[in-house]
Amino acid sequence: MLILTRKVGESITIGDDVRVFVLEIRGHQLRIGIEAPRNIAIFCDEILRHIQGSERSKEEPLPSPEAPPGEPPAGELPPRELPPNELLPDELSPDELL
Repeated sequence: MLILTRKVGESITIGDDVRVFVLEIRGHQLRIGIEAPRNIAIFCDEILRHIQGSERSKEEPLPSPEAPPGEPPAGELPPRELPPNELLPDELSPDELL
């Protein structure tokens, strides 16, 4: 893993055609901008896991172990409440995110 230090307004370049800009720092949050060709898919990890989970559940449903009421099955994380601007639809394809 390459670790870099950047200030607001600075950027890094990945390959020949991907640039990542530091736009703003607010407390413990960093806002970045990414310039990349349209054929490169860019996802936040939580969105990618959602997409991969949706694709996996369509292919072959996993057995769900019994869990006490109100608790997620073993090996699953409890649902996380997201702010309204981060809510994801039930069916989300990569093309809808570009």
